Amino acid sequence: MRRLILLLALIGIVATVAELLLIEHSKSPVQWIPFLMLALAALSFGWVIVSPNALSLRVLQIVMVIVALSSAIGVYEHFMGNLEFQHEIKPNLAGWPLIWRTLKGGVPLLAPGILFQVGLLGLLYSFRHPDLKTAMAVSSRIMPRDAS
Repeated sequence: MRRLILLLALIGIVATVAELLLIEHSKSPVQWIPFLMLALAALSFGWVIVSPNALSLRVLQIVMVIVALSSAIGVYEHFMGNLEFQHEIKPNLAGWPLIWRTLKGGVPLLAPGILFQVGLLGLLYSFRHPDLKTAMAVSSRIMPRDAS
């Protein structure tokens, strides 16, 4: 099951990078954020594949949280882009009609959610990983907790 989760995450990374390249998602510095996040995710997964140990798994977990949270930046940027466009084409639009048209705008609001998905898959991959349990067992034998 763990290998399937890893495979799904890696497919998500490769497919997303390909799509971002195809749509030329690189016109402004903020558009490079998903490339950076996906590169960090790929490197973290690569490290875990090559050297599955407690350190590589903890780094994977930290990177996956960052990748997942970065999807919020994308949702915000997409929303603001759609909002700006709506203000340009219909300057008098306000309230719910403006929000509705912004949500349905040309830039897909939920597309950055793929970063959230990759992050969750990475966290799921590392959840109760045997190498983390082994490291915890060894550290508890070396430095036992006080019974107080």
